[in-house]
Amino acid sequence: MDPDLENSIKWSSQLSVLPASQAAPLRGDKIILPSSTLEQLLSASTVTVPSAVQPQTSSFDSYNPYSYAAERQARAQLMDNRQELPHPLTFRLVNPLNGRVCYAGVREFSATEGFVSLSHFLRTSLGLVDSDGTKTDKATPKGSNENQRPIEQGPRLTVHFEALPKGTYIRLRPLEAGYDPEDWKSLLEKHLRENFTTLTNGEILTVSSGREEYRFLVDDLKPNNRAVTLVDTDLE
Repeated sequence: MDPDLENSIKWSSQLSVLPASQAAPLRGDKIILPSSTLEQLLSASTVTVPSAVQPQTSSFDSYNPYSYAAERQARAQLMDNRQELPHPLTFRLVNPLNGRVCYAGVREFSATEGFVSLSHFLRTSLGLVDSDGTKTDKATPKGSNENQRPIEQGPRLTVHFEALPKGTYIRLRPLEAGYDPEDWKSLLEKHLRENFTTLTNGEILTVSSGREEYRFLVDDLKPNNRAVTLVDTDLE
């Protein structure tokens, strides 16, 4: 995708966090967003084709129905190409109550409108309290009926689309002394590869091996010290 177009995509929304008890299980930095988010991102990424655009087929004849159909299909394909979104899709999550910020990758666009589903890792990183420990209001999602279980109105986040650069370097600081790289290095690489799209500076990563648990602070990132994407890249 054209980097200029990628940087021009602007999208943000205020979404309520779906309580963990009512959310699909997610791992790593994954979130689930409403389907309207995808529609809005596609709309924001579309380049308007000028009305005086040149024919896209060499034999275009406006009076020939077969030629006209071929031309219409060619122009539709052109529009599809101009709606291509960057890969991966990454988002900046902001908790306005405490100012915490972290980045996430989207797993799918199937959340109830007005809600976002977060992994336990992201809930912890953002300092969110489970609904079990707080008094929450009840909200019935738009389009539901009275027999459906109401969704608990959880904390609200500001979610921004933000494309991230591919990571080239990561520095991790063990949170306890005595970690042997032979014990955790391959486990951590597998954990990141299978569960993470992004890394945010200041996050705490945890990997387990049997009864052993290894915890690391993300201490430095390059080329962007705030956050990077891990997709299709080799980190030092």
